[in-house]
Amino acid sequence: MSEDAHRFRDKTHILTGDPQILASDKHTPQYSTMSASSPKQPVTLYNVFVVACATLASILLGYASGVIGGTLGQASWYRVMGLQMVPGKPGYSHTETIQGASNGTFYAFATIGTILIGEIMGLLGRIRAFQIASALHIVGAAIQTGSVNQAMFLVGRGITGLAAGSTIVIGPVYFSEVAPPSSRGSMAGMHGAGINTGYMLAAWVGFGSSYANPTTTFGFRFPLAIPILIALIILGATLWMPESPRHLVDKGRSSEALAILTSLHGHGNHEFAQRELREIELQVAEEKAAFKEKSAFMILFTQMTYLKRVALGILVCSGVINTGVLVINNYAVIIYSSLGLSTTVSLLLSAVWLTLAAFWNWLGAFLSDRVGRRRILLIGNIGTTAMLIIFTGLYAKFQETGDRKYATACLVFNFAFELFFGAGVDPHVYTVAAEIFPVHLRAKGESIALAGYYIYSIIWTEAAPPAFSSIGWKFYLVFICIQFLQITLIYLYLPETANVPLEEIDEVFGGQVKVHLNDADLIMDPTSEEVEVKEAKAAIKE
Repeated sequence: MSEDAHRFRDKTHILTGDPQILASDKHTPQYSTMSASSPKQPVTLYNVFVVACATLASILLGYASGVIGGTLGQASWYRVMGLQMVPGKPGYSHTETIQGASNGTFYAFATIGTILIGEIMGLLGRIRAFQIASALHIVGAAIQTGSVNQAMFLVGRGITGLAAGSTIVIGPVYFSEVAPPSSRGSMAGMHGAGINTGYMLAAWVGFGSSYANPTTTFGFRFPLAIPILIALIILGATLWMPESPRHLVDKGRSSEALAILTSLHGHGNHEFAQRELREIELQVAEEKAAFKEKSAFMILFTQMTYLKRVALGILVCSGVINTGVLVINNYAVIIYSSLGLSTTVSLLLSAVWLTLAAFWNWLGAFLSDRVGRRRILLIGNIGTTAMLIIFTGLYAKFQETGDRKYATACLVFNFAFELFFGAGVDPHVYTVAAEIFPVHLRAKGESIALAGYYIYSIIWTEAAPPAFSSIGWKFYLVFICIQFLQITLIYLYLPETANVPLEEIDEVFGGQVKVHLNDADLIMDPTSEEVEVKEAKAAIKE
């Protein structure tokens, strides 16, 4: 039988749903993983609108995560919480404990949120998950805003952490599933860019609030209340946001999925949307047939191809934290104060740093599809490591000599660090963690990867206050050593996934794909489908 006949035979069985051919890889043709087969589709205005709405959730996540940096710089918060603010004074060791607990509680519950939301997304869908996370943000922010003691504040931080852990998983999954292949990196990169925009907003609100009347509690309560407003806007936006087409196909609701794909990518016609739908349907059907009697977690941890993806997901997600960026941001005011700067100047510098971070993240999202995930992650991690090495050396000299020129140089390289981190690391890890898993494993796979993100967040934010007090600049050496290991692992094991349709990612990891987007073009042409089947049968007879 000729090669063309084999190909037509496969198409015939795919069209007719023959389970024998769907279960066999014998006649599956091989294609390049870097998708010449994937037609570039212009982005629709509706797709932009949907991504913009989802980005609000990312902004909320960033704000809720970053607002603690300004809170720790507000004297009114220390007064209400009954804490000693001045280092070295009696009771300051307890202050360090509460500082660590404020971050540690947040990240501990965020870790729980990442795992729970994977189940919720699989059962109820992406939009319902957005709504649940937004409701949790409202409750957590309300409790923090009204806090009158340490215990109440920590409860609010825990609930907000649960919401943040949920949001950090939902965003990349949703972005990747509503974006066309050629723009997936840029659109999914909006998650990281949105998070940093939220951090920036929190920093400027914190800086502005530092001018509040010190005899009132407005300076720390107002910033903590803002997430309530953002979450309410998101709840309203979800009324116009479509469910993920891939989730709908997974639940057997293909007609709804086609309508949404047409609105998102169709530009008024069904052709591209039909190709996408057919590819999704066939890949989901194959995955379900192969693993119908196994749980998602069992598949992820017992199948070597998926275990490798889990390891890569944890590598890139925890790698964000292992750059040291969270310690730099959440304790920015404390770090700047240690360089001899006033609280006001420290808050201002933190706000400027995060403003540039947001800009670099938006730039990085734009570059993601053009440079490629693997290459830009390598550039970003190498750059952050180099900047951190220089910063650490300068910080050590400043602590040794007290010379202000070293403090100034520290600030310069701290900002240079953010350039590489914002453009080369942060926007891309969420994209990679979402796209490396197939649709039926995506929510749970990314949940596990981002659980690693938060576990390391707990470790470093809990360790930071006592570490800065006891070993000072040497604390940064830990991050430098880990970064060298991470760069090596990314170079050796992370494949390129840019511009590859989600349903064809399996090929990048050595798996089989039953249909490609250009094949689906032939399959789904409503005027030629009958002719295609007849030609296939004739070719087989020959």
